[in-house]
Amino acid sequence: MVFAVSLSRSTNSVAVIGGGVVGAAVAYTLARRGVAPVLLEAEDALALGASGTNSGILHTGFDSVPGALETQLILRSAALRDAVLDELGVPALRCGAVLRPGTDEQADNARRNGVTVALREGALEVPGETVTDHGSTCWIAEAGPYWCQASGWLAQSRKPDITLRLR
Repeated sequence: MVFAVSLSRSTNSVAVIGGGVVGAAVAYTLARRGVAPVLLEAEDALALGASGTNSGILHTGFDSVPGALETQLILRSAALRDAVLDELGVPALRCGAVLRPGTDEQADNARRNGVTVALREGALEVPGETVTDHGSTCWIAEAGPYWCQASGWLAQSRKPDITLRLR
């Protein structure tokens, strides 16, 4: 089965293959620039592959290598993120993150990347971290499952060094 979404009423001029986060972003960007894309996805719905099973964390780049291309892309996407999430109505929890233990080196790295952080009582606080998964089980890459509590929204990793909390 091929799932197809046309983002415009005009004649389609571009086909985007894959309805994950990258394919959807390409189709979105083309549509915003006046191109009429058709998004083709092999699954029954969008984002059922890797994009739908990722951690759900919208990263600030606090721990990325300063100056690296990946870091530049993360920082650019973070700058554009809120407007796109709001325009598309994507639910996001701007909860921040607390990493334990936090180090001076981690804080310095984040600051070199222009990311606001605070080092308090041995914990690195990253207020800009955001998650999109509001389900009962949230995932963070390489950190294991989190549990989520609806009121006050607290997510605790099975690893003791990472906690997400509502700001």
